[in-house]
Amino acid sequence: MSKKEEQEQSKEVVEEAKAPAKKTRKSSAKTAKAKDDVSSEVADVEAAANDNDEAPSKQEQQERLMREHEVNSKARKPLALKMARVMSEVRHVPKNGRNDFHKYDYIMESDLLDRLRGKLAEQGVAILPSIREHISEQTKDHRGKVQNLATITLDLTFIDGDSGDEFTTSWVGQGIDSGDKAYYKAYTGAFKYALLKTFLVTAEEDASPQAVRAPQRRFSRRA
Repeated sequence: MSKKEEQEQSKEVVEEAKAPAKKTRKSSAKTAKAKDDVSSEVADVEAAANDNDEAPSKQEQQERLMREHEVNSKARKPLALKMARVMSEVRHVPKNGRNDFHKYDYIMESDLLDRLRGKLAEQGVAILPSIREHISEQTKDHRGKVQNLATITLDLTFIDGDSGDEFTTSWVGQGIDSGDKAYYKAYTGAFKYALLKTFLVTAEEDASPQAVRAPQRRFSRRA
């Protein structure tokens, strides 16, 4: 083999050795370009999504805040506020009771409870009465007849069914009777006046001289 032929053969071997490296560089360049294309497409999709997801308007934000405030206000409404609302709705109760012996009219416990019961239930407020103390003794009236006198201390606990808040007020009541009704008179008096004064309820005739009264129920005291 001549010297020229040897040189040409060596050149061919070198070129064959360089060929895989060129192919590898071309393949890496294609892969990098493909990655760049994918990244660009992802960025375009995200940008389009951001463009479509418009920020809420100022009015929509205010409406959302008002709804959240309303929900929170209902959930956090305190017991005192609920009782105040009942107070504003139940202002007057008629004097349908009559004491013929002492010649005066009065608010009956049943009428007061009928006015308050539904309003308290609407607010989710319950009342739990409890006798803390009671004393029974005997006394004599002006004719010397023996009478049974009962004195009780009544606790009224108002409970808010939503928040669990509690409020307790205490009242004293007395009842006198020649039979076995003294205790119940004391209880009824304490319960009625505790509600009357707690909710600031007045008689309808006291609030309006022109108020129309229901037929009176008369109770006569036996000698």
